[in-house]
Amino acid sequence: MRLLLSFAALQLSAALCAAQSPGTTPNAVEAPVGVLHAIALDMDQRRDPLYCYFGARVLTPAVRVRIDSVTKIVAADECNGVGLGFVLRTSDRELLVQMMRGVIESNPRFDVVSAFYATEDVDRFGDTVRVARTLSVLRGVATTLTQHVSRGGGGG
Repeated sequence: MRLLLSFAALQLSAALCAAQSPGTTPNAVEAPVGVLHAIALDMDQRRDPLYCYFGARVLTPAVRVRIDSVTKIVAADECNGVGLGFVLRTSDRELLVQMMRGVIESNPRFDVVSAFYATEDVDRFGDTVRVARTLSVLRGVATTLTQHVSRGGGGG
């Protein structure tokens, strides 16, 4: 079962959706819910590290980046993984998109760049879990990613 956090194209509010089959999800970044929880804890404690993603790019009918683990780093040059995440608390969606596009265009080794801009509590199998809200850009996808999928399990 997968938890899908959907981001509306015109606003930065996340909506919790029902579990969906992998075939119905468009371009996406998948991460263990434990990773999103750990990032939310950093954000709530006002820490703003960079995150290096490790995992794989999967080409199905859609483009997916599956994140297996995340490491905190000080500079983007330290990341030898599939992507980079950073914290930027803003409601300015255009600024987030421009920054992520700039980072991914200047770092061809990354398949995904994400901005974490807020935290929220979500229901996960009857338990409340604090997770980071994110907006991501995938390499080779013409539009900004509008979905983030959480996989079960830990990570972090």
